[in-house]
Amino acid sequence: MIDYFDIKCIFNVGIAGGLGNDLKVGDIIIGEKLAQHDFDITAFNHEKGYIPNTNIYLSSSSELIKITEDVLEKNYHKGVIASGDIFVTKKEMSEKINYKFKALCVEMEGASVAQVCYLCKIPFLVLRSISDVPNNNNVITYEEFLEESSQKISDVLLKVIERMGE
Repeated sequence: MIDYFDIKCIFNVGIAGGLGNDLKVGDIIIGEKLAQHDFDITAFNHEKGYIPNTNIYLSSSSELIKITEDVLEKNYHKGVIASGDIFVTKKEMSEKINYKFKALCVEMEGASVAQVCYLCKIPFLVLRSISDVPNNNNVITYEEFLEESSQKISDVLLKVIERMGE
């Protein structure tokens, strides 16, 4: 799309597993920074997560973050979203990712989207809704969560897009 259309910005929305005990299912996370928690070229004297020609962390557009914060008012968390190609189901792995990257949540594609946007100089923002949390206080089934979360995150995105047009 970037090669063929006049792209002004890219949003990546979806769900993520929470890494912090203060998160609740359904909480909205604004990805201030994105990191690949499983990218490992430490054999070449780089820190885990470092991606050549970028860095460990890729920052979302501060303008898109501000608009989203205005739309959400105080009903959100903002911080690092970690991406990787595994489902993080073990508490030890959750704690390891949280400790190393100071990540609020973990998912599978946000940092890849961020990397492409960074290299193509396209502003981006990654938004996630928390699907489950490490304290196991998951009071809703995945099927119930998916429908509720999809509606919630799409409502947020529509409001952000409307605000951008003002």
